[in-house]
Amino acid sequence: MAGKRWVMDQLGVRREFNGAKTKGAKQAGIFYIYEDENGAPYLRVKRTPDKQFIQYHLEDGKWVLGAPKGPKIPYHLDRLIDVANNQIIVAEGEKDTDALWKIGYVATCNPGGAGKWPDELCRWFKGRDIIVMPDNDEPGLKHAALVERKLKPVVHSVRIAKVPAPHKDISDWIAAGATADDIAKLIDGATAPLDDEAPSRLTYFDACGAFVRRPSILKGLLVRSETSAWIGPPKSGKSAFIVDMAVFCASGREWQGHKAKEACGVLILALERADLCKRRLHAYAVRDGLKGLPIAVRGGVVDLMNPACVDLIIQDVREVETHFDCPVGLIIIDTFNKSIAAGGGDEDKARDQNRVAVNLRRVHEQLSVHIALVGHTGKDETRGARGSNAHLGDVDVMVQISGAIIKQAEVTNANDQPERVLAQFKLDPFNLGPDEDGDPIMVSIVSAEEITTAAPKASEPKLTKNEKTMFGILHEAGKAGMSTEQWNNAGRAAGIGHGRRADLHDAQTGLRRKKLAREYQDRWHVNHRQGEEA
Repeated sequence: MAGKRWVMDQLGVRREFNGAKTKGAKQAGIFYIYEDENGAPYLRVKRTPDKQFIQYHLEDGKWVLGAPKGPKIPYHLDRLIDVANNQIIVAEGEKDTDALWKIGYVATCNPGGAGKWPDELCRWFKGRDIIVMPDNDEPGLKHAALVERKLKPVVHSVRIAKVPAPHKDISDWIAAGATADDIAKLIDGATAPLDDEAPSRLTYFDACGAFVRRPSILKGLLVRSETSAWIGPPKSGKSAFIVDMAVFCASGREWQGHKAKEACGVLILALERADLCKRRLHAYAVRDGLKGLPIAVRGGVVDLMNPACVDLIIQDVREVETHFDCPVGLIIIDTFNKSIAAGGGDEDKARDQNRVAVNLRRVHEQLSVHIALVGHTGKDETRGARGSNAHLGDVDVMVQISGAIIKQAEVTNANDQPERVLAQFKLDPFNLGPDEDGDPIMVSIVSAEEITTAAPKASEPKLTKNEKTMFGILHEAGKAGMSTEQWNNAGRAAGIGHGRRADLHDAQTGLRRKKLAREYQDRWHVNHRQGEEA
């Protein structure tokens, strides 16, 4: 016991039990001692079992509740001054700091936890090489950015090293078996911040021709680093259609007239009915004699509103790539709506949809993949995706699926490709064999039969009052057409959108659904022949 106390004394850690043994667990606390540059005790921090951090200062040789009135100092300041090592790890808390010292690293942290880094701490780090190791959550990343910003003017270098998921912090990772060599590798891959010597982020006009070409998975449809949405009403076949696409992408085959540029791995986040997704994939294996396709299905709920989902998705992708020795090119999320509900969000709120969009952009920043989102249309299918229309602005391609027996997939909105009918298809029932009672296990998958019959032409569409007005404005623009902004301004001048701003969007969407208007690269034109391909 004396030896254990000696080690705790060397680390500045005090474990205190108050009262009888039966009450000790409730009163237990871990104490961390901050010593000044001369090695004298200066601040004591108590970490309670419910992770509260209580500060004490010395008065007449006794610890008194409250922080010292003097300047803030970093943890283990006396050691930082004594060590010759120029590299210092800035952790998020005392527990992480001590864990790093135990395996041979020079480390420190600030009192008060995440989000607190007073300027007076910076003077102790002048000229040093700093590695910031935050906790694996949003407050931790924000704290790392704060420390980086504060230290950048005074240190030699500052980088951020994120602990690999699913570990929540450096202590958790070390407790799980991480070694000093693992920490060294993490440091080697630390991210360097922008500094004055870094290349400019600005691209000037004459250099714009040197843009980076994003590789395609399916030429003219699926591009890496982009996002698509595949929407339709319940039972419309959208999930079956997207699984069909996954099979063709994984096997490197042309799909719906689009040339496969590569065979890539596919990760399906099946937030709804993962078992059905697996049955469909098995049906393809049996029907088409497929084996070993680089496809993985992740069941269960994933909260895409939580920033932690980014590391979770990246971890899954790396696992799939290791298993198949094949890079993942396509991530399917089925359904987008469920991913918002998982975080307690509301798909009708642009705020909640935007939180998911930000996290998906973070995935794009770290992975060269295409993300395909499966979603629902509202009660009025002509208005597109269910919920806030913020979703429309966050995807590069929107595909809507409709129809009863013969179904139609139509590109209704896209940044760099025309609106058009993508495919016509039907679903075939497939027998996977008998269950325990001898009854067939049936699943529906996209038919291998090519649909050659043209979709039935609609009768003369009926227009609302606003649609008639907006169509007349667009028609008068002639061949030049109108940008969305020009059309909206003209619509407002005609009295549309004053009481309800969505009236403008609804009229435009209605005209597009009725094949009377088409949009390409934010330019609207009249379809002079109804049903004409954009």
